[in-house]
Amino acid sequence: MEAADPRMGSLFAEEEMRSVLLLGLACCHPNPNQRPSMKTVLKVLTGESSPPDVPTERPAFVWPAMPTSFSDIDYSLTGSQINSLTELTGR
Repeated sequence: MEAADPRMGSLFAEEEMRSVLLLGLACCHPNPNQRPSMKTVLKVLTGESSPPDVPTERPAFVWPAMPTSFSDIDYSLTGSQINSLTELTGR
């Protein structure tokens, strides 16, 4: 509850504060595939659902974070040739 603005005093429900903070943490996950959907966010904000579970430790940064729908795509270079890029050098 230390995250609450002290000017609010006790004008909030602790469970609602906890829920919103957990939801915010879940929405900030470095891997976009692990973030809650907007449908889930709305359900949590309206009290229809509990906030999603968040890791107890900071998650590792993931790059690139490709959507799961791309996991079945074959990225092999069969039938094509890679063109070399111009090498850049500093001044």
